[in-house]
Amino acid sequence: MHLWVSYVLLSATSVGTVQMLGSYGEICQRLCACEEKEGILTVSCENRGIGSLSDISPVHFSLYHLLLTGNLLKKLSANDFVEYKGLRILHLGNNDISEVEAGAFNGLQELKRLHLNNNKIDALKEEFFFGLESLEYLQIDYNYVTHVAPNAFSRLRHLEVLILNDNLISSLPVNIFQHVPLTHLDLRGNQLKVLPYSGLLEHMNSVVELQLEENPWNCSCELIALKTWLESISYTALVGDVVCEFPFRLHGRDLDEVSKQELCPRRAIAEYEMPPLPHLSTDAYYRTTPALVTASLTSSGIARSSSRPTKGPRQSDCPTVCTCNLQISDLGLNVNCQERKIEHISDLNPKPYNPKKIYLTGNYIPVVRRSDFNEATGLDLLHLGNNRIARIHDRAFGDLTHLRRLYLNGNLIDHLRAEMFYGLESLQFLYLEYNVIKDVAPDTFQHIPKLQLLFLNNNLLKTLPVGTFNGLTLARLNLRNNHLRYLPESGVLDQLTALVQVDLFENPWDCSCSILELKMWLEQLSTGTVVNNVICGSPKRLAGEDMRYIKTANICPNNSDILASMIPPSEESIPGSTITIETSLDSDTQYSAIPLSVMILALLLMFIVSVFVAAGLFVAMKKRHQKSQNEQNNSMNALVFYRLGLMTHPIIKYILKLFH
Repeated sequence: MHLWVSYVLLSATSVGTVQMLGSYGEICQRLCACEEKEGILTVSCENRGIGSLSDISPVHFSLYHLLLTGNLLKKLSANDFVEYKGLRILHLGNNDISEVEAGAFNGLQELKRLHLNNNKIDALKEEFFFGLESLEYLQIDYNYVTHVAPNAFSRLRHLEVLILNDNLISSLPVNIFQHVPLTHLDLRGNQLKVLPYSGLLEHMNSVVELQLEENPWNCSCELIALKTWLESISYTALVGDVVCEFPFRLHGRDLDEVSKQELCPRRAIAEYEMPPLPHLSTDAYYRTTPALVTASLTSSGIARSSSRPTKGPRQSDCPTVCTCNLQISDLGLNVNCQERKIEHISDLNPKPYNPKKIYLTGNYIPVVRRSDFNEATGLDLLHLGNNRIARIHDRAFGDLTHLRRLYLNGNLIDHLRAEMFYGLESLQFLYLEYNVIKDVAPDTFQHIPKLQLLFLNNNLLKTLPVGTFNGLTLARLNLRNNHLRYLPESGVLDQLTALVQVDLFENPWDCSCSILELKMWLEQLSTGTVVNNVICGSPKRLAGEDMRYIKTANICPNNSDILASMIPPSEESIPGSTITIETSLDSDTQYSAIPLSVMILALLLMFIVSVFVAAGLFVAMKKRHQKSQNEQNNSMNALVFYRLGLMTHPIIKYILKLFH
């Protein structure tokens, strides 16, 4: 009896479930998973191999979300969604969509959120968004967008969140946001160099979060307006870092740390200033903070990437002495602990949950320990500049496998070794300027294979050991203001094959025969690669001149110097020794090191010159001899003619006749 009752109940439940699924539409019966919760139906059609919207049918429900992530869609045609009434959230990420026809979203007047991330869209046109008058959230990151039409968002009068990071956008058209009430804008990872105030920033006074990182910002006069505008909203909005890419003298510096005089040293700053802003209200910030927006996105299951944690950060996860902000497109914290008199990193309590950026600039930290960052594995940026760090424990950064930017500038570090940077396999930018670094081990950077930028300027380096840059593809290297007199070409300079910019200014370069290989290396670089001058410090006759423009004969004027340059620099017999020519120079015993190839080339040139000189002398002597012989012949001919002329004279004939 009990079994029969259970069977009847189970059958009734199954029939009810089938009927309920049937009421949603065919899509919920055979292809997709449908779940109703709190009056909202979620239709999950993710990773089902769907190549066309004709493969699925509309849903019969008053309010639902449709997830089409990870399929094979390539094109959205006109009226593809015209029958999808009641759709509020539409996920089309991780497809192959490259074309969106005008009117593709017709019928979606009630759609609030549209996700087109990780596709192949290369332009944003006005007709793309016809029919989306109620849209509040638009995500088009990780596409190939290079062009944004002037009226692309003109119909989106309710759009608050726009995520465009990791595209190829180099500029935004004037008035693009004039009628768009944006509160959150993500422009990270594009090709932006400037953002003008007129026609662009002036229409963004409701923004409470703006992400601008990873763009090649040109920190010149044109960026003064952006700097002023960012300063005016810094108390009401979360703003990502604007890091200078150009010019090289400002490369790697945050815009907020650069003065307007540095941005525009030769022009009137007032010409580039933005007009005064009215007082900005903070009401909008408290109505829709980044934390609230991100929390709502997380609860709806629409985080940017499934690899990121689904747990949202809590306010209690921020260390008590710091301030923390939450990014909308990254479920992680920006932790600001600048100038808080912190002496030990371990004193930060509570530990921040999933920090993405930690700023510890301007504190009293003397040492970095292995245990300091074992709970920050997702860290992207770590700023330890302007502390008192003299020691970094081996593998102190071993857990930071995702770190891309590391700032150690303005500390007391005196030597570098490989174990310091163990684990930094994703690091691209390393700032070590303004330390007291005297010694660099040959394998120092072996654990940083992706390093692109290295700033070692304003240290005490006298040379770099062979193998320093082995395995790296450095694009930018700054060695300015050290004690460098010489750098070997073999094993050091010849490993810098991907350089875009290098700065060797303010070093006491010894412009004797030993510097020829550096000079030749500089001359082979592309125009514009060398930033600033490369000035000779010695000998006195060349001091103050740029070695690139000195004739080789003036640097190494006679054969004895070339032969002297064959004497190798004094080195200890210890493997891996970094003692080079600087050792001998400092002890007042000057030896010049020059490779065998240069000596052979010099001897070959001497031989060729000798051959040409001998040939010239031979030709000159031959011509002189020929000239002398011609003159002698001419004299004899003249005598003969003279004599013949006398014999035919009438008087001479008469005298001769008398004698006969």
